[in-house]
Amino acid sequence: MGNRGSEKLNSTAIAFTGERLDIDPENRLRTLAFLAHEYFHHYNVKRIRQIELGPFDYSRPNRTNGLWLSEGLTVYYENIILKGAGLIGPVQVLEDWENTIQGYENNAGRKKQTLAQSSWNNWEDHPFGRRGKTISYYEKGPIIGMLLEIAIRNASKNERSLNDVMRALYYNFYKEKDIGATEAEIKMTCESIAGQNLDEIFSYLRNTEDLDYQKRLSMAGIRYRKARDADRRYSIELSIQPKLSALQKEILSNIFGY
Repeated sequence: MGNRGSEKLNSTAIAFTGERLDIDPENRLRTLAFLAHEYFHHYNVKRIRQIELGPFDYSRPNRTNGLWLSEGLTVYYENIILKGAGLIGPVQVLEDWENTIQGYENNAGRKKQTLAQSSWNNWEDHPFGRRGKTISYYEKGPIIGMLLEIAIRNASKNERSLNDVMRALYYNFYKEKDIGATEAEIKMTCESIAGQNLDEIFSYLRNTEDLDYQKRLSMAGIRYRKARDADRRYSIELSIQPKLSALQKEILSNIFGY
């Protein structure tokens, strides 16, 4: 049985065997990421949420286009939490992003289903989707989170970040009103924090166009390379650019730990 967890408002029920954690580093890291994920749900989902996610009507499916925020950004914060706790280093962070992007780029479903649709159709396609036919908000969601983070930091000269967005959503909607936010309100909050129009990134929620990784990653001093291997699968390589501006260095350090 794999890891299982269910977040509550002030507690979380987590089930895992604990087997091989002391001798299997990859399994240990997956478990730590899982624990970080469920921990962050106390903040993002149980408090910050889309307007559709509560109060619930338990007599029917509660559909939303916004699981990219509640689940996708929670996946994004897994690495942030583990990096901040000193449990992973910058090399591991960059490798994790290579694997995430590679997984998404090698899924033919990315040309057949939008991120919003993967959320709305969750009841039929299940959280991790149907490989080759659909996508998963657990995969594209954190990628959008990373691109959004870089865009906000670059636009604000690294004075603002995705953390500020999460705080604003927490205080403006949960603390003051105890309600969820609409997609328009989430976008408006992001743009207010960035001080910039973010139409391009938010368009990725509702289209199947190729993501402009290089445009955003270069703002963090990262070079993006995509090639096909012998099996015709895409291979993704992320590396540090040789010459970085002061702003690029700051963003690279804050997000990826270098």
